[in-house]
Amino acid sequence: MLDWRGALLLVMGVGALSTMLYQGDRLDWFNSRLICVLALVSAVAIPLFLVNEWFHPLPFSSCKCSAAATSPTARLVCSPFF
Repeated sequence: MLDWRGALLLVMGVGALSTMLYQGDRLDWFNSRLICVLALVSAVAIPLFLVNEWFHPLPFSSCKCSAAATSPTARLVCSPFF
């Protein structure tokens, strides 16, 4: 039983974010409609991925370990969702 929803959200979020960052300079950042759409897709898909992974019985990656970590970065990233 694979977490297909989590895998899809991860691919969409990271793919949109990396494409936005690579093509942003060439397309004049937020003056381009494509860059705005990619930013919106990544801003929605990545938090949905984190919430999905938190509540899924067999997650694609375990966010619960990151939330319990002592690093301030892990707490900062995971705390708004829990």
